[in-house]
Amino acid sequence: AQYASKPLMAFTGGFEEGGSVHGIVNETVFSSMMAALPACLQGVQSCQDNGWLPDECLEAFGMCTLVELKPEITAGRNAYDSRKVCYKENPVQCYDFSAEIAFLNDRKVKKALGVPAGQARWSPCNYVTSLDFARSGDWLQSTNGLVAKMLERGVAVLAYSGDTDLMVDWLGTKSWMTYLSWSGAK
Repeated sequence: AQYASKPLMAFTGGFEEGGSVHGIVNETVFSSMMAALPACLQGVQSCQDNGWLPDECLEAFGMCTLVELKPEITAGRNAYDSRKVCYKENPVQCYDFSAEIAFLNDRKVKKALGVPAGQARWSPCNYVTSLDFARSGDWLQSTNGLVAKMLERGVAVLAYSGDTDLMVDWLGTKSWMTYLSWSGAK
């Protein structure tokens, strides 16, 4: 559901649907994102349907990132808060993580967390780890069934997406919540 909503969120910000901001891409980019969306969604579905084949999942993730996520990231806005300007290639670099980096790389903290000696330094958005998640299909996995099971068992669920967040946009969250199939759905 998140990839399906990216073009509209990038173009309109969901403003007409009740969001507080306007879009960050022009109509040409929006049209390009829309044209590429069917192949992206087909790749995601194929990854989910075919037992999480590493190469297939990695290819789908790469394609969807290139055609649906990259236009948002390169639009000069912070992908986690589109009200803010940010021209970094990696949106995480729009923030100062120096305190977190120092803390998580502190020898005493690493020991307390059970991090093996000689382990690489912690850094935000470790691409080696990210690649393993992409190859496993984890990023393309649907959690709808898990959420439905929790709801069926009476577990209260809060799904939250900020209306200026482009990474997990509220239009996508609203969509999957609206169509989530469970006995208490209205």
